[in-house]
Amino acid sequence: MKELAQGENNFVIPPVDMSVERSHGSLTTWYVNLALFFAGLILNSLAYVSVLPVAAASFFFAIGWVLLLVIGWGGEWEKMIYLRVFLVGWVAIGIAGVYVEILLDQLQLYSDAGGFFDLVRGATSGQSIEEIRDFTEGALAVLFWREVYDFFATLGFPKERYIGVLVNVEAVSLSAVFALRMAQSIYGQDEQRFRRLILMFTWCGLYWLFAGIHLRDGLVLLVVVASMWIWLWYLKNPNLGIRLWALVGCSLMAGSTLTFLRTEFYFVPLALGVSGVTALIFRGDRQRMSLGSKLALLLGLLVVIAGIVWTWETLVGTLGRGAEAYLDLARTQSDPDSLGMALIVEQPLPIRLVLGTIYLYLFPIPFWSGFQLDSAYALFKSFNVLFFYVLIPLLVMSFVKLWKDPIQRTPAQLFLLFTTIGFSVAIAATSLESRHLGSFLVPVFLLALLPRLSEQKVRQAYFQLTIVFLLGIELGHFVWILLQA
Repeated sequence: MKELAQGENNFVIPPVDMSVERSHGSLTTWYVNLALFFAGLILNSLAYVSVLPVAAASFFFAIGWVLLLVIGWGGEWEKMIYLRVFLVGWVAIGIAGVYVEILLDQLQLYSDAGGFFDLVRGATSGQSIEEIRDFTEGALAVLFWREVYDFFATLGFPKERYIGVLVNVEAVSLSAVFALRMAQSIYGQDEQRFRRLILMFTWCGLYWLFAGIHLRDGLVLLVVVASMWIWLWYLKNPNLGIRLWALVGCSLMAGSTLTFLRTEFYFVPLALGVSGVTALIFRGDRQRMSLGSKLALLLGLLVVIAGIVWTWETLVGTLGRGAEAYLDLARTQSDPDSLGMALIVEQPLPIRLVLGTIYLYLFPIPFWSGFQLDSAYALFKSFNVLFFYVLIPLLVMSFVKLWKDPIQRTPAQLFLLFTTIGFSVAIAATSLESRHLGSFLVPVFLLALLPRLSEQKVRQAYFQLTIVFLLGIELGHFVWILLQA
């Protein structure tokens, strides 16, 4: 009770009957879920001219549902977010399927997505993970997809894209469950915040992209989010016991896994370690640390410093090569007079870090550039930036609250803050690819849950800030139109 009294996250149940509101909300939720199911059914039937995608999706959904029950995560809200995110992914598969099967989406046919699809259909048959790495750094994703394709082939399914992207949908859906568990750990049983989190996953265009297109990002997301969850679990009670050993084991496993999914992400567990140790050092909630916690902090600090020193040369080399590769790609694919190239990509590193970080959350400009029939990839990104327009004001309010109120600066909240800032800046310094940001959006979502929108004063402040922000976005688009003219 003392801990609850110290923070703002405690809540008092209002002295009114909430059963009618809950019943109405539940009914609305099921209407939305049914609409998503039938929308996905129509789109996938149109794209693949078959009912087999429904059968495959049902199989994947059942596997995830049973898994949640087996591990004890089968609560009402866990099942609710899993169902919603799976159905959103089902629709995303249908949209991407229409683009690639009917509109002949070139990015899905011939870029990374097309390359992965070709590899898993037979180009790597019988090859080991090391042999597959000669073709792609995402060897583990290819190996896993290949096994899933082969399994479904034994059941009589053709090796169509929907099989591989259903793996991605499953990964994104399970990542959403991890996110909900983290929200429960930080905010308690706050149903309004849970609903907000579900809405975030519903409208996030980057997660539509992760689910619907044959790329490895969904699998990367699952590993990253699971690693964040184990860190938040540890930060609730840092000590030298079983939690520490579980954290170390999971971090080593995550690092090894990410090495075979996206090579430059092998540093993610170390970066999470930096965020976790720093969060414990700068905590502002004034709670006393036990001797075990202090020893764990000291040990963690030494391990992080040793890890940075040991991997520094390799890390700088890997990130540097990645940055050069993405810069060359941007130069070849961008217009010679591109404002993004001139104002951000070609700028010195300090300017690029600041402007590039902002750019990641505002790309594309103009937002309507992806509303066309050429690429589902671009379409999902354009929808995503519209979602970011309503997310960013919440994030700003969270930053302000953490700055003003030391009680809110718990290790968990600081961990979310440092991971959000750290990974955003790292991506701005290297690829400047908003798709890569999607792997680290869960801490952004959890931070954006901090403002209590159930309070009228907070809700009004959010609406006012959103209006001002949208006016700024409108002005930015107007300037872009003038510069283009």
